[in-house]
Amino acid sequence: MCPGTPAATPAAAAGPGTVTPATAAAPVVVVHPVARPSKALQSPHDPDAGCGHKGQGYSVRLAETCHNGVVELLTDHAGRPAGTPDLGQATETRESLAAQGTPVDVSNGDAGFVSGAEILLARAAGTELRGPVSRGSIPVDAVVWDQWQRDGESGRLTACPGGNPVLRHRGHKNATGATTPHAHVDAARCRACPLASRCLVRGQHHGNARQHYIEDTPAMLARDTRLAEQRDPAWLVKYRVRAGIEATVSELKRKHSLGRLRVRVRVRRQGEDRGRGEGHRLQRQEVGAGEQGNVAGRAPVRAAPAGRRGPRTCHTVRPGRSPVRGR
Repeated sequence: MCPGTPAATPAAAAGPGTVTPATAAAPVVVVHPVARPSKALQSPHDPDAGCGHKGQGYSVRLAETCHNGVVELLTDHAGRPAGTPDLGQATETRESLAAQGTPVDVSNGDAGFVSGAEILLARAAGTELRGPVSRGSIPVDAVVWDQWQRDGESGRLTACPGGNPVLRHRGHKNATGATTPHAHVDAARCRACPLASRCLVRGQHHGNARQHYIEDTPAMLARDTRLAEQRDPAWLVKYRVRAGIEATVSELKRKHSLGRLRVRVRVRRQGEDRGRGEGHRLQRQEVGAGEQGNVAGRAPVRAAPAGRRGPRTCHTVRPGRSPVRGR
């Protein structure tokens, strides 16, 4: 070794990739990402941008026709800050299409767009809203609503799985503070029931309560009905058509730069979305030039002129995303 050359460290002497006792004992620190609330200012250059679980920027709601053979048309889109809840977007899409003169018979929505309440709203508008639902954070082994007995005509709960009959229905405040119908059962029979530890009835913490109760609304009935439907393979075959819009979103992001738009305010965001959406629509029409698809044997689907009522169609709905870009 030449004079003045520093001595090799134990790690260097052991060779690259060797774990020494000193380095092996060093603690591993996990660095978590900084929480950015969706309503917080994400960038001083774009005050309208939000932050969702997929990152900062904006999300775009898209809808297109389905079952049209070769050509599928983009029929609706809307920009919104990332982090905006998906729930309620199915109703906005349906109303937007109805305003354009294109009401919808069947709408295949993303899972985040569908709930019991959304299913009822769509049904009242003459639309079948397809999409999976869930019960959120309710434990898997819980005694839930679809295990209760219901009246065949009204759909109301009549008895619990343990055989405890419903005594009456009365309004109570739910978790959101809204007053909704609740089914009341005898509390003494609930306490003696072997399913009590897994039951979702309320009032169990009151030891002297005479009745326990559980929420019973039409939206919950619609949700439980959908939960039973989505377990059927035949329903999954019908819902499979929604996968087509995933390819549309992929093409818009990768070929038309939907995920790399350099915008600063929401107005410009929606303007550029509309321009790119129209360009994509024209391109898809050129690909299938001379061919027109039918919807379940109906008349060929064409763009409805302004102010005129177009044909009812089957649509798929899905959110996309575009990030915040620099200055």
